Amino acid sequence: MVYDLPTERLNPSGMPEAQAPVAKNFAAEQAIQQGAATTKAGMAAAQLAAKYQDDIDEGAVREADNALAEFKRQAVQQYLSTEQRDALDQHEAVTKGFQEKIKEIEGTLKNDTQRAMFKQVSMARYQSAMEQVDGHAINQAKAFNLNEAEKGVTSSVKDAVAGAAAWKDPASSYHKSSMAAFKRAEDYLALHGIRPGDSQYDEYMQKVSTGLHTEAIDQFLAGDKAKEADEYFKQ
Repeated sequence: MVYDLPTERLNPSGMPEAQAPVAKNFAAEQAIQQGAATTKAGMAAAQLAAKYQDDIDEGAVREADNALAEFKRQAVQQYLSTEQRDALDQHEAVTKGFQEKIKEIEGTLKNDTQRAMFKQVSMARYQSAMEQVDGHAINQAKAFNLNEAEKGVTSSVKDAVAGAAAWKDPASSYHKSSMAAFKRAEDYLALHGIRPGDSQYDEYMQKVSTGLHTEAIDQFLAGDKAKEADEYFKQ
């Protein structure tokens, strides 16, 4: 068997020819590395810029929300101190005032992102405020109605007393006003959910009757009409 022996290429001097090493493209590699570093730096800068803007936007919205919260506390507290007719008269103004305040604060924001974020938080504030405002208005409307209903009873009693001199005439204003007083008393009690047969019903109707007759007698006595007062008392 014949083996091929390794051979070396000889140069003319008889020495082995040296193989030249392949030169690396250092400039290209350096450019690639610099490009990657620049890209990373750019991404980091972009992230920092985004975080910077996020902080600005969130801070601006929190500032706006704090201002709206303070306005809400003052406006709602002031409205809750009103009663009956005043509460009803001011209800619309309070509602519009809150809406206008939201628009005013929104106008101070610098970009669409801030305005969109504020829209969400301001809606929550508005709904919370309106729950309190509307609830108070409803309660005061009921109180106003009850108060005026009771005033109606008092007014009819006064009308009856004013015409007490004609109490003997069934068709007189005295009897018409007396009937009106008891009817209004019944309506007033109905607003409270009190019906005939309830003990509170009987007590209140007795109170109205006693008050009417007492005032009529006092009126006779004040006019030096003791006889008429006695006759009226004995009816």
